[in-house]
Amino acid sequence: MSRPLVDCTLVPASPLRVRMGKHFHLLAARGKPLRDIVVAIRDWLLDQMRQDMERVAPLIDRA
Repeated sequence: MSRPLVDCTLVPASPLRVRMGKHFHLLAARGKPLRDIVVAIRDWLLDQMRQDMERVAPLIDRA
């Protein structure tokens, strides 16, 4: 979502702001260590979320 916001191709539909949170759930079996690929995907998702928040922070702060 950050790219369309930064490019101004996606604009707010109304002045009402709804906070959706900054979380996702990654499910894994109990009692088993996470496989390396799962750890890599988790870390990638966290990095993508961080980058997205950095991109849109100026837009959110001025709204």
